[in-house]
Amino acid sequence: MRQMDANKTQEEPGGIEPAQVPTSKGKQAHAMHPEQPATPDAPCCLTQLPVELIASILSYLGPVDLARVSSTCRTLYAHATEDRLWRAHVQANVPCQTVTSSSPCPSFRQLYRAHDPRWFLPRYKIWFGDSTYLGSLILVRYDQHRGCIEGYLLLANNRSTDPPFAVDNLWVSPFEPDIHLHLDQPSFRLPANPHHDHPRVHGRPVLTLKRRRDEDGAGSGQPVWEREDPPPPSPTDPVVMDLGSWSYIKTTFRLARCLPRQQEENRDRRPPSSPDAVWPSPSIPSSHRVLATAMSTHTTLGPRHCPASRRDICDRAFRIARGAFHFRPVALFESLPEEPAVGARTQFCEEVTTYATLDPALYTPTRRRPLRGIWVGDYGVHGCEFLLLHQPDDDDDADDDNDNHDAADADEDDDDEGEEAEASKSEPKPEAAGEGDGLEGDHATASDPSSPTKTQKNPAKHKRSQYPVFRGRLEAIKLTGDSNVPRGQASFVVDDLGEGGFVGVADEGPFAGARRVKSKGHIARAGFTSDEYIDGELVILSTDLLAHKWFQLRHVSYFRRVDIDKFLVPS
Repeated sequence: MRQMDANKTQEEPGGIEPAQVPTSKGKQAHAMHPEQPATPDAPCCLTQLPVELIASILSYLGPVDLARVSSTCRTLYAHATEDRLWRAHVQANVPCQTVTSSSPCPSFRQLYRAHDPRWFLPRYKIWFGDSTYLGSLILVRYDQHRGCIEGYLLLANNRSTDPPFAVDNLWVSPFEPDIHLHLDQPSFRLPANPHHDHPRVHGRPVLTLKRRRDEDGAGSGQPVWEREDPPPPSPTDPVVMDLGSWSYIKTTFRLARCLPRQQEENRDRRPPSSPDAVWPSPSIPSSHRVLATAMSTHTTLGPRHCPASRRDICDRAFRIARGAFHFRPVALFESLPEEPAVGARTQFCEEVTTYATLDPALYTPTRRRPLRGIWVGDYGVHGCEFLLLHQPDDDDDADDDNDNHDAADADEDDDDEGEEAEASKSEPKPEAAGEGDGLEGDHATASDPSSPTKTQKNPAKHKRSQYPVFRGRLEAIKLTGDSNVPRGQASFVVDDLGEGGFVGVADEGPFAGARRVKSKGHIARAGFTSDEYIDGELVILSTDLLAHKWFQLRHVSYFRRVDIDKFLVPS
């Protein structure tokens, strides 16, 4: 029994300390009631509750608090380690699919600890990188068949073979995007218990060349290779991944360190090549930013890039480092220094990419913000690029469900109901149906299917509430870019989707009947030089299809909404 308790007190790879099962309940009861003397047999008040009530209370706790509760006493340990509680925490981080298996771990509790603190990767699912100019977009999902978290590049290409045609002196290219994941090569793959194996330095065990010492402690000069005992794993340790590529190319997953708010404000206006540049760029709305690495010449990750503890971990960013290494082991016949030497490793190339995510509210469309979402656009010779269509909230409209228009609609409904109530007071009340059977008249009226509902009373108003509302500002921000306008920059902006920017209704060919609004297109020369905004026009064909006219370029680009959720379930 003592051996079992000792094993439970060891820290496991997940970063959450396992439960420490105490042998006495007296200290627990004394902590809850300090006025009472501590006795070895004093019961815990929480454990006196019914089992169902204890389970309901523990269901409100987070993973860290649940682990702390499990270390108080044996009774709470049994309740806090129930698989039902930990399955709910796993499911909360896996969207668009139901997790039914804890494989390869025997329980959901161990599965959660195996991937802790990296569960935020599938939870936010969309990640965009700061690769130079082009950028990249990664979708992260959880594969419950293998128990791993994996990320794949999201790619798109125009599969239409129809030739361009002219409309109103503008060239229109047909656009049929083929959107798919690059399943042949994952960007990263994190198996369960990534630190379970022996610590490795770029794929090789840690070996140290030491001198053999005599009993008196003096070195005899004979060198030997010894394997050092590795330190206990930490949740902030980098994870070296084997992605099946060349043996000398290693991919490492690293967590990112949060950037303090005051430092974000000071670095927002720094150029992208500055070592103090941030990601996401200031043009992308985000409440969490970290130091950028891709466009900076200082790619060495230091203490300001990497978290030192769990508190420093930023759950809105991470880093992928890809490097090529050459190993040169120290020959035994070479002259050895006084200090122990290790096998030499020469690094000649490394690329670090920082990935960030978006707040789900930014790409979730609503009736008042119908164009929000992730879109893909046609940029001619540059190919297809992914964008975030951002509709900022108005100053007087922080909540889509409680804005001025919704309040006006509610007032109209209240006025209609008030008029109906006044009219009903002036009319004589009919005799309640079913009165002789003991039924109340109000209940009979409520259950009468012929009684008109609010929708039936005013069907025009109900139909109007289903229409999208076009108003406010629209910003099309590139998540992936090109050599002219890179990622993180605006592609086009619309100052007002409403009456202020309304041009009219299109009557030409493929755009007939669509809404037209004024816009400004962002163009630049190669290397993002001499950038400027030119006049344009946005044609709203539907809430899933847009067309943008570049008058100066005499070109029309199509944009289509991307359904992200259909890529999140492994086949």
